[in-house]
Amino acid sequence: PARAGVGEELNPKVQQAAGERRVGRTVSGQPLVTSERVAPVDNVAKFRDEVREAREKKQDSINRKALEATNRGRSPRSRFYVRGILHPRPGLMWVAANLAILVRLSFVAFVVLLTLMFFRLIPYTWAFGMLLLPVTAIPYFIFAGQARCRVCGQKEFMPSGARKHVKTHRIPFLGPIISTALHMLIFSWFHCMFCGTAIRTKK
Repeated sequence: PARAGVGEELNPKVQQAAGERRVGRTVSGQPLVTSERVAPVDNVAKFRDEVREAREKKQDSINRKALEATNRGRSPRSRFYVRGILHPRPGLMWVAANLAILVRLSFVAFVVLLTLMFFRLIPYTWAFGMLLLPVTAIPYFIFAGQARCRVCGQKEFMPSGARKHVKTHRIPFLGPIISTALHMLIFSWFHCMFCGTAIRTKK
C-alpha cells in the first residue's frame, strides 16, 4: 500500500498490520510480546545501575574489611585476626612469599655445599645439589618482581635499600623479607615494609 502523505491518516488495517510487525509473531491472534510485557528502557537502565552499585558496595566492603566468618571467634588483638585491605592478587603474593623463602634456603645450601667440596669433605657429585639455587632463583625474580603493595606499589619480597617502616615485621637473624613472607603465610595478612599498611590475602 502507498504511504500516507503529510497530514493524512493510515488505513486502520494498515495500522494494525504495522503494529503486529512491531510486536512480533502472533498465536491465535494474540501477540507473544505486548507493550505491557516489555519493561521500559528507563527502568532497565535504572535496574542495571542499581545492580552495579550494589556489587561495587559489596566489593568495596570486602576490600576494606574481612568477612565476618573469617574472624569469627578470634580476638582483634590476636595475630590470627585477619585485618587490612584485600590484595587484588593473593595467589601471586602466596607464590612470591614461598619463593622468597626457598631461594634463600637454596643460597645457604649452595654456600654450604661449595665449602664442603672445597675442603673435600663430600664428593663432587653433590654439586648437583647446587643447581637448586638457579632453579628457584629464576621463578623468584619473575613472581617477586610482580608482588607489590596495593597502596604504595613497592615490591614486597625484593631486596631494596629504601627505608623500612616502623611496622615492618622483623624476626631476629631472618631479615624483613623472610619475616614478612612468614607472617603472611601463617596469618594471611602482613604490614607493608615500606608504607606500613595492613594487607591481607584472605577474604
